[in-house]
Amino acid sequence: MPHPCLKKLFAAALCLVISAPGVALASLVPDDTVIQPKMAPQFTTGHPLNEAAIMAFARQHPESCQAMLRQISDQLPPDNQIFFYTSFIQKLVHPANEDLVLCKLRALTFLASRQAQSGAPEAALASYDAILKTAIPEKSLAEERIVQATRLRKASLLTQTGQMEQAQRLFSQLLDAPFPQDPVEKTLWVEAFEGQMRVFLAQNNAPAGSAACDRVIAAPHPAEDDTAQERYAIALYYKAVFLARQVALLHRAHTDAPAEQAASTQALTTLDTLLTTFLHTQDLAIQHTLAFALGTKASLLVLEKKPDQAVAALDTLITIFAANPDLALQNTVADAYGRKTSLLRNAGKYQDAIKTFSVFDRTMGQNTQPFVQQTRLAAVDAAAWSEHALGHTQRTLDLLNYGLDLMAHGEAPEDRERQVSFAYEKTENLRELGRNTEAFYQKIDLLRTFYNRFPTRINVTLLWTLKDIYETASGTDNCNAAQALFDDLLAQGEQDTAPTRHTLFLQTLYARASLSYFCNRKADAFQQFGSFITTFRAQPDQFSQILPYLALHRQGVILAHQNRNDAAMAVYDQALADPALLGTPEFRVAANRILLARSFLYSKEKQWENVIPPLDLLMEREAQKPFARSDYLLAASNKMDALNHLHRPQDSVALGQEVLRQMQPVRFSPDLRYLASVLDNMADAQQALKQPEQALATYDTLITRFWPMHASPVPRTMARVLYRKARLLQTLGKPAAASATLDRLIQTFQYSPQPQIQAWVIKAWDETHPHPFLP
Repeated sequence: MPHPCLKKLFAAALCLVISAPGVALASLVPDDTVIQPKMAPQFTTGHPLNEAAIMAFARQHPESCQAMLRQISDQLPPDNQIFFYTSFIQKLVHPANEDLVLCKLRALTFLASRQAQSGAPEAALASYDAILKTAIPEKSLAEERIVQATRLRKASLLTQTGQMEQAQRLFSQLLDAPFPQDPVEKTLWVEAFEGQMRVFLAQNNAPAGSAACDRVIAAPHPAEDDTAQERYAIALYYKAVFLARQVALLHRAHTDAPAEQAASTQALTTLDTLLTTFLHTQDLAIQHTLAFALGTKASLLVLEKKPDQAVAALDTLITIFAANPDLALQNTVADAYGRKTSLLRNAGKYQDAIKTFSVFDRTMGQNTQPFVQQTRLAAVDAAAWSEHALGHTQRTLDLLNYGLDLMAHGEAPEDRERQVSFAYEKTENLRELGRNTEAFYQKIDLLRTFYNRFPTRINVTLLWTLKDIYETASGTDNCNAAQALFDDLLAQGEQDTAPTRHTLFLQTLYARASLSYFCNRKADAFQQFGSFITTFRAQPDQFSQILPYLALHRQGVILAHQNRNDAAMAVYDQALADPALLGTPEFRVAANRILLARSFLYSKEKQWENVIPPLDLLMEREAQKPFARSDYLLAASNKMDALNHLHRPQDSVALGQEVLRQMQPVRFSPDLRYLASVLDNMADAQQALKQPEQALATYDTLITRFWPMHASPVPRTMARVLYRKARLLQTLGKPAAASATLDRLIQTFQYSPQPQIQAWVIKAWDETHPHPFLP
């Protein structure tokens, strides 16, 4: 039975329909008595009284039918709206007059819109087709506009669903006619033109898109015709975009620098024409185009290696649109701030990058749009990089904590990615501050928190964390904590057969075996690694296949630690004799480790000529397709050391300069440690070349860059560098500076527990405090 209140409402409506043929909808259903949401389910059950009231009003007042449809549907949830429009359309199979035809077309339009919004594009396309197939002997202007608008909406939906050829045909139908004079039809034409440009971009059909833009650019666009001006602006913008696409393709191919430069120049000229013509426009649609144009100009200038001009373009965007409340423009302003911060960081202008982030955070921090917040977090990351590059480790840590606070409650996949990244970088900065125990246990917390949060793929940062935990575990407490962690994680994943989860399980199994090695249980470790060689070689997944090679590497390291160098070399030769190791890109990590270990054995035996070939092979492979920066840096450092021993300092300096050119900036502890070794070896080579001033400058660069990390991860390098710098200062006739440098070494490292560092401290003490009984 219908609700009593509903009966009364529609009974009153029917009385009004009968007694007042010309009544308006507002008097039929006043705003304060319109159907309430709680009545909607009963209203849409299809009860005859409800439908009779609606249909009676539609037929007797067809001129108000469209308003009625919108007013009633606005009170309903989306699913009920679809039911309502479908039911209404079914009752108007044969509309009696033109107004009812219009009403049916409007109902189909509303239905298609709701279907598209509810994620049913095929149903929406069917509704659009029903409009286009409706037989209308002599279309009125209103009916013709509905048909044209339907073609546009259908084409846009086809574009969204990837049906580009069909979309292109509809856009072409709309654009075949000359540019119209009617304002509404002009707007449809411009929207169709922009839609067609998007299709050309999706199809990578730059020639056709560029030609279409040229035709519009050449057409009249009088200043007093706002729509023609908008069409001109869109054509200029997309013309530049097609050219920019060409520039990007040529840039990646590295095949035709003149053509790339010519296309870039033409694109920038086109963008400048657009910006000069419309810089002061108040038209919102053209303002959107201007904002995109400035962003595109910045991208082109980056490709032309003109970062300062790119920053200027972004500054222009920020200056023009920062105060504009339009949400889309606010997104472009946020993007400009984020890109500017990254550009300044990449250009080494770290202070400017930090200031830019500060302004961004202060002016847009309260903007809750998701894109703005994601861009803000990327800017936090770039600012943290900049602080780190300046050696401000505590400020870096503060920014990372700030970023973690901003996304504390984020559950989206991109939030989890950033949470893991920021949490890992935080632990690295704690290590650099010498807070090693705190860093270790925060890595354990990180792994426990996020281990099961990436069900469909492997998060690389989690793998780094696994590696750091077993490599930095020292002392009974840390080893026991890491063992308990790995045991728990393995118990959780033992029965999980999903590919990514199984891979993570195997990574953790390898980590537990490695933990035995680093916690000085080498006999246990050797046995566990041996079991990997026999158990996993025949498994079908890639990580199972790489495990035997990683296990061979570890067994070789254990043998070398026992001074069984020949046995260790035999293990490495066995691994490298398998063509799959060097021939399978997915095995690169294992191949790099074995090449490094083999080279190290040669250096241990002072066979310096033999040290270099494995390192050259590793560096050549990494240069072709960069994969593991830490491996590349360690190989470069070791090769420079070998070159110095072979009395080839010129080659050593050249390699060091090439590494510095390629590898700035670096951030994580392994990279930093190896980069410090590169600088240390370069200074040795410069001294061998009788270039003491250059060597002193290299030492100063190293100390300035890495002093905030003297506690970790580069204490041994820093102690050695301070001592060698002091000796160099003595050679240059600067005894006071040399003495101050030695005092700094003693004051900093006198309580270090590491024997290698204590050896440098003792040397420094002996040189600054001569023994009283020695001559």
